Amino acid sequence: MFLFTSNKLVGSKLEVLETKLNLFERLSKEMVTSLNGAVEKIGDANQTISKCLVSHEERLKQSEKVDNDTRSEINQLKKEIKIQMDEHEEKDRADHKELFNEIKNIDTKIEESDKFRFKLTGALILASFLIGAGMVNLFVQPNKNIQIESRLERIEKDVQKDVGIQSR
Repeated sequence: MFLFTSNKLVGSKLEVLETKLNLFERLSKEMVTSLNGAVEKIGDANQTISKCLVSHEERLKQSEKVDNDTRSEINQLKKEIKIQMDEHEEKDRADHKELFNEIKNIDTKIEESDKFRFKLTGALILASFLIGAGMVNLFVQPNKNIQIESRLERIEKDVQKDVGIQSR
């Protein structure tokens, strides 16, 4: 009986084990199916993330290219502005020098004009003095001529008297 009982016990244990094994098998198939679904979903998500990463990398590369192009353009513009500023500075210096020389020439001309004016004024003063003196002589000269003529007449009369006296 013990054997029968033990067989029966072993048989029932075996049935329980088979049931449990079937249950585990079904559960593991479900878990594997669930895990396969999860892995597929993770794979899909991973592919989506990879696509996003690729597009982000492309955008980053494009942004870097645009940034580099922009930096290059900025540097080129800086160089052009520097060249233009240097040209303007050089032109301003030349204009300043030319303007300074023109002002200096104008100052020289003004000084020469002032000298000429002073000389002309002096010459006019001298001329007016000489003309004034000449006018005085013109007014005084006739009187001298009259005095000289009257003296000459007296001398002639005296000479005629002396000659007349001698000829008589």
